[in-house]
Order: sequence, then C-alpha cells, then structure tokens
Amino acid sequence: MQELTKLDDVYAEVAVLRPLYQDGAGDGTEVILRSGERFWQGRQIKSVRTALARLYGVDLVALRSKYGRLLGRSSSVPLPLSPRLTLVPLRLRQPRCRGDACLGYVSFREVKEVREYASGCFRSLIVLASGVQVEVLSRRRIVLEHLSAARLVEDYYLRQNGWIGGREGATLEDRIGILFRALTERYLA
Repeated sequence: MQELTKLDDVYAEVAVLRPLYQDGAGDGTEVILRSGERFWQGRQIKSVRTALARLYGVDLVALRSKYGRLLGRSSSVPLPLSPRLTLVPLRLRQPRCRGDACLGYVSFREVKEVREYASGCFRSLIVLASGVQVEVLSRRRIVLEHLSAARLVEDYYLRQNGWIGGREGATLEDRIGILFRALTERYLA
C-alpha cells in the first residue's frame, strides 16, 4: 500500500476511511478510493476525518449536532460532507490498546451489498461498488440500521440544500439545485 502524501489530491474520490495498524509504521488510516485504490496515511483516523471535512469546508461538530437531533442520537451520526459523500461511522477494527479508534467511515453511496460474515471478531462484510470488501465488527442488522440512518440524513441534507425536491412549485434555488445535481450525476459519476 503506498503512502498518500496529500489528501487534497483524492478527497473527492474517498470511499472508506479505515483505522489500520501498519507494520513498522504504527497506527494510521487506510484511505480506499471509489476506484478501489488503497493508500496509507500516517495520521490517526480522527485527524484524517477532520482534514477531509476541512477540504469540504464543513464543521463536524455542527453536522453531528444537527443530524444527531434529526436521528435522536448523539453517537454514530452519519456525516454528509457533500452531495456525493455521506460518511457512515462503523466499527471497522478491534483496538489493541486504550485510546485507539475502532470507528471507520464508509461512503453511503459506495455500499453495494452487506453480507453476513464470520471471521474472528468480524460479523459482517460490506461490498463496495468497486468490488472492495470491508470487514465490519457489527452484525449485518446493525450495519443496515446505520445505512438506513445515513439514507435519512442524506435525503434531508439534499432537500435542505436544494439538490432534490419536487419540480412543481419549486423555488428558483431548488430548480438550480436539481439541474446542478443532474449535471453532476451525469458528468462526474
């Protein structure tokens, strides 16, 4: 796995942020792109997540608060960073020592399938659109609940920001948002 020197170059293609212990390098983050390419960041996942949010110009505390109220919870809140990237927090690793992160983040739109899986402490497997498989500590039912919450958050985010909505009686901003979303899906997907 090659070292990723600048997250700036690939941030629009992020599919998974996974905490990972790398031999000889310690605790860091594996960045998996939509294409399936894998990179290593020598920073802990919290730092990489914060850097990614900054690249999108997003306040993580405000997002967690807003969407936590929508879901009626304060933890495991999906984070919509852009119309194409809603990060779903999932338990992706067993920590080795106190203070190590176990939560990783999977892009809601990149999840193709969730399977039952039993290998060691892992209980489910997420298959991404690229074919990459990501092991998850939680059971399939829990992963599906997190994905349902992400769907709700993403839908609310898109509606609030004018990316989706009915055409009848839509404001000019809504129509521009609908047009921009259609163009984005067609040319940037």
